[in-house]
Amino acid sequence: MSRLKNRKARGILDQITRPMVVFELIIMLLCALAVFCYNMKVSLDQRFDTTTQIAEEAVNTLTEYKSIDFLVDYWHENYEQMEFIYDDPEALNAKEMQFSELYPRIPDTELVTSEQAREMDAETQRLFAEICYSHLSTSFDRIKRSFDTMFLYGFIIEGDDMFFIITGTLEDESRISSGGDLFELGYAYPYSRGRYPTLDQLLDTGVPSDHIELSLRADREAVHVFAPVTVNGSPVMYIGVSTQWKDIMDYTLLLSLFLAAIIAVLLATLLVIFFRIINRIAVRPLVKETSIVKEYEANKDSKKATAELGEIRSDNEIEELADAFSSMLSDLESYMEEIRVATADKERLGAELDMAASIQSSQLPSTFPAFPGRNEFSIFASMTPAKTVGGDFYDFFLIDDDHIALVMADVSGKGVPASLFMMISKLLIKNSLQNGKSPAEALTDTNKQLTENNEAKQFVTVWLAVIEISTGKGIAANAGHEHPVLRRAGKDYELVEYKHSVPVATLKKAKFSEHEFELHPGDSLFVYTDGVPEATNAGDELFGNDRMLVALNKNPAAGPRLILKTVKDSVDEFVGEAEQFDDLTMLCFRYNGPESGAKDE
Repeated sequence: MSRLKNRKARGILDQITRPMVVFELIIMLLCALAVFCYNMKVSLDQRFDTTTQIAEEAVNTLTEYKSIDFLVDYWHENYEQMEFIYDDPEALNAKEMQFSELYPRIPDTELVTSEQAREMDAETQRLFAEICYSHLSTSFDRIKRSFDTMFLYGFIIEGDDMFFIITGTLEDESRISSGGDLFELGYAYPYSRGRYPTLDQLLDTGVPSDHIELSLRADREAVHVFAPVTVNGSPVMYIGVSTQWKDIMDYTLLLSLFLAAIIAVLLATLLVIFFRIINRIAVRPLVKETSIVKEYEANKDSKKATAELGEIRSDNEIEELADAFSSMLSDLESYMEEIRVATADKERLGAELDMAASIQSSQLPSTFPAFPGRNEFSIFASMTPAKTVGGDFYDFFLIDDDHIALVMADVSGKGVPASLFMMISKLLIKNSLQNGKSPAEALTDTNKQLTENNEAKQFVTVWLAVIEISTGKGIAANAGHEHPVLRRAGKDYELVEYKHSVPVATLKKAKFSEHEFELHPGDSLFVYTDGVPEATNAGDELFGNDRMLVALNKNPAAGPRLILKTVKDSVDEFVGEAEQFDDLTMLCFRYNGPESGAKDE
């Protein structure tokens, strides 16, 4: 037994250990990834802001020249005739003195406007463009060296090329004219859409990108920012700035690995401590409980099992579980006795329900022909409850020799409560009608009495009519019930739709409307509860009013008994093996006329 216990203990620990180790690894990886992503995002955002700042400073430097639009056009068209002056103050000073002699009133070349530049002769324009280009090259060098950025350049888009206008350099960099690697004025670099998405966006919308674009090419990683240089709202050239971010990646990766190592050590330490604690306070007591329960299962010795379970002391829910097992074993015989008593009670309740169903059935007219001596009409009704007792009811009775009352109703709910409410409703309606009340008055009286102390909030939908047998004239009232179906002699059954009143017992001061109708010899009236159109098959499809009318019109001239049988058969065929969820109640009344020789069925 000791070896078995050890094997069980190892099994429980294994089941805990494996998912915990996997869980720790996942947490460690997620933490490392989260730290890496966070640091990368923060660093890249900072680098993007710096790059944007560089681009803005370059744009501001260019736009300080009031003739920048003229200069860009001139540089683009005449770069081959220009003399480039880089880091040669004496040569630049000589050109500036020459320009000052020509335009002594202009203190600075930045202030020359495009109109003034266009009015100069060709030689002066070239001199002016060379001076401005030299100053701007120096400014671009200063900006690039201040921020130590990878690339700083200005360009225009010419067909499928980026035509370079100006480039900034570091101290150890040189331009192509001096044998260097950076592009100066006049260099055309192939441009294809998709290479720089942020530049594509700028060209398409005129709005610079507000997010980071990473371009990985060869061993170079960079953040690229592009900005337009505009004059009067139109771009004359574009500034491109590229800054490295590989150092950010290296730093972020190293930091993430370091934090992941710390997390791994902490989690491993916590895992060892956790397993030692869980083994002492959970695994061992659970193994002992399992052994005791299995032994009881074999010998059914509840006294021994109870005593052993009482020895388990863990000061936690496992001890409570042992106490619960002990109590369960002690009370098992009592529970078995209660089950036997409950079974007997269930059988008694079944018998009482059968009696209730018998009582309910006895309250509904069930003898047919109902009025053997009356040939003016034929009537037949049926009720099939969904449970042993139901909430639907029908009724018909003679108020006097020349008036017959028809009632079709559906009580909310099912079972015994609905059955009791149904019997009270039926009695109140019948008493009111027999006391000479009209259908609407009968519903009003019934509603008043049912709403008193109606704590269960039950209600009943009612269709009722009083028909004058000698004339076929009738008065009907509908309290939230299904629409009746009428067949005129020689025609098909059709649904008669009109506005309903509210169900009985829903509002204390409810008002009920009524309307007149007239039956002619050969006419038939079919009323029913919602159990007919709402009968549902296994596919959760409703029988519906359309199928009901089809069933009624299979043999529309048939008598009331056969009409109800045809509808019931159609519903049963449609529902199939599906469970009946609602009571199925129907009534058919055929008016034969005062001088008819037909007999009630």
